[in-house]
Amino acid sequence: MKIAGNYTFSASRDEVWAALNDPEVLARTIPGCQRLEQVGENEYESTLKIGLQAVRGVYSGRVKIDNIRPPESYEIHVDGRGSNGFLKGSGSITLREENGQTILDYGGEAHVGGTIASVGQRLLDGAAKTLISQSLKALAAQIEARRTGHATPAPEPVATPAPEPVATPAPEP
Repeated sequence: MKIAGNYTFSASRDEVWAALNDPEVLARTIPGCQRLEQVGENEYESTLKIGLQAVRGVYSGRVKIDNIRPPESYEIHVDGRGSNGFLKGSGSITLREENGQTILDYGGEAHVGGTIASVGQRLLDGAAKTLISQSLKALAAQIEARRTGHATPAPEPVATPAPEPVATPAPEP
């Protein structure tokens, strides 16, 4: 699965870079993040609870950041597992400034396996786009909150509602 896109922030490149490299900010911007703990230089362990139907579950993993060029770019490597499969991927983030705004370009490739791989490419692509969009919008809110000095709560992951259970009458004795 390949992902790519961009997002425009109404902030300087330095502000966006600082937020992207602050584990506390990231923990508040990653949907469903239950834990983000630094375990080494530029290396983190995390636990995410995802509520999207196709990828619903709890995932644990490791994130490593390298080839860091402040405040311009870095590469990210992810290795995660959940009860319904695994994900291994890598990608890059690049920041560029235009007209007083910062554009974050992202791209990468992920390999999934296990039960989660059977849900189909379209569903996985949709889930990935939703999670990325949520994260970037939450990051923009965190950057704005840093400017004004107000903390914002972590976003709740988008959930696909489960079907309502249908009551069936018990058979008469």
